Amino acid sequence: MTRGGNYERMQESARLLFLNYDPEKLCRRLSLPRTAEGIPIRYLGEEHFVRLPDGEVLDSGGAKALPTTALTIYDVLCRSETTPFLRGSFVPTMELHGIMGANSVHENLNEREAAFFSGKGEALAEVCRRRGGKPGERGDVSYILPVFDFFPVQLRFWEADEEFPAQLQFFWDAGALDFLHYETLWYVMGDLTARLRRELS
Repeated sequence: MTRGGNYERMQESARLLFLNYDPEKLCRRLSLPRTAEGIPIRYLGEEHFVRLPDGEVLDSGGAKALPTTALTIYDVLCRSETTPFLRGSFVPTMELHGIMGANSVHENLNEREAAFFSGKGEALAEVCRRRGGKPGERGDVSYILPVFDFFPVQLRFWEADEEFPAQLQFFWDAGALDFLHYETLWYVMGDLTARLRRELS
């Protein structure tokens, strides 16, 4: 089965799992609105909608959302029975509690994606501002961007210099794993990077 097919199968499994939950409780836990038709939710600054009663995740145009987008939305809705909260400090992906061996994977993402943004720092900063980003700390470009209205990620980009290649890094609130599973953070990084690349192309 192709990677896309695997994602679609996972999306369908997540949809069926979502249907086991009480949508009223999910909305109260995350302070989300609820309409008669479903649950509006913003992901990476873009409107999405979880349609009820079938649980399908739709994009702003009413089409079925991309699998990684839908999986992320299902995960944040169903991640925990308790109300998650932000800790207020940002840490690298590989320093999240209980995560082992993430450093090399994180560096591989950096190597694959950072070169695209080299020389585009000002344009990247403008795209981040348009997406509702707020200035972050460190980096030639650093912005705190909304993944969901209640859950941020910090992007940091360094231009290449004589000693080091360009670097693209993501930092998460220390309580990130109360909101999303670790694997889902990679969906977010991939989705956000793809959107930034598209807007800069």
